[in-house]
Amino acid sequence: GVAAKTWAIGVPVGLVLRSLAITHRAPPVSFCAVTLATTFVLFVGWRVGRAVWVAEKADERRRRLAKRATSDRKGDVGDLFKMIRGLTSRW
Repeated sequence: GVAAKTWAIGVPVGLVLRSLAITHRAPPVSFCAVTLATTFVLFVGWRVGRAVWVAEKADERRRRLAKRATSDRKGDVGDLFKMIRGLTSRW
């Protein structure tokens, strides 16, 4: 997705900027490989992990709301009048 595309552009640009600012020559291949792998795992892995976590929270919330909508609710006439009073007192 977007994170992988951003990573694919950002990391090489960062390596070029680093080489221009610090050494004025290309960094070693091993440094580039470790940088690419580490930033991929951290950047893309973070985004994927967060997306999974958000999806699980949304599913949990949907289940909770569905359970609340189907549960038996019991109330008496007094609760009805409390609700009506609460709604009309705002006017």
